[in-house]
Amino acid sequence: MDGDRIDKLISQVHRLTIQVQGLERAIRRTEDLSASSTTHTDFFAFDTGDRVRILNLVKKPARWDNNKVWHKDEAKYATVVRIQGVRVYIVTDNGILTWRSAHNLQDANRNE
Repeated sequence: MDGDRIDKLISQVHRLTIQVQGLERAIRRTEDLSASSTTHTDFFAFDTGDRVRILNLVKKPARWDNNKVWHKDEAKYATVVRIQGVRVYIVTDNGILTWRSAHNLQDANRNE
């Protein structure tokens, strides 16, 4: 009789240990998100069709057709085509499909 009780307690402790580990992982993820400079809501700052300015470096693609002129200004401005997870997919005015994190984009109508 005592053996059954001990087995049940061991089983409960095992289940509780697994639950505690899951909670600890969730807490760490929440702390990591809050500690980062970009909050979760920043990823929803843009909608499909919005005009944006790319804040970080935009390089000419290696596969760029050298018969076409590369305009740096056209590479810095883009239109949002979709948002998936933390990535904001955009098409630059040069016609390049790429993605950026929301913190690397700015509303093109903003004067900063």
